[in-house]
Amino acid sequence: MIKKIARAVGAGVIASLSVAAAGPALALPSEHEYWIYYTDASHQMRAGTFAIHCTGRMVRTGYETEYAVLHISTPCFVFPEPGDVEYPDWANP
Repeated sequence: MIKKIARAVGAGVIASLSVAAAGPALALPSEHEYWIYYTDASHQMRAGTFAIHCTGRMVRTGYETEYAVLHISTPCFVFPEPGDVEYPDWANP
């Protein structure tokens, strides 16, 4: 009987922790950012990169240093307003 109660309590704790951990993951970023890290202040040699995609995916390469430069920062549009996006000629027959 005590083993059943312990299992039920343990399963409840695990379930509540997994729900709490999923909460922050549901919020997507408002901007796509691409950072470049350099080895020194001269910005001659790259040390690594860090990208935050609009889907929430984060990609790191190399290593981070204090010499970071924000290379790209573009807003994430879920549904762009008409006229906000210019389509190439081939997209509008």
